[in-house]
Amino acid sequence: PSLHCAVSTFILGFAWRHHRKEFTYLLLPIAGLWLSTLYLRYHYFIDVLSGFALASFALYESTRYARNIRALRLNDKEIDHATAA
Repeated sequence: PSLHCAVSTFILGFAWRHHRKEFTYLLLPIAGLWLSTLYLRYHYFIDVLSGFALASFALYESTRYARNIRALRLNDKEIDHATAA
């Protein structure tokens, strides 16, 4: 897979979730990187698609991991409050 596309897509997805203003600044340069990757023949189209798929999977897994960590911390706080009472 094209890591040019995968890493930049992951960064763009992270910016979408956490910093919307930064997302707007990054969108044009990253789209230019994607197009130039194809135009300059650094990767084939299937490589670019698999890079997007890899980034999508990584964003999904990072969200799932963060959600699980948050749930574990809430459970630990509930257990601490129950034992303190």
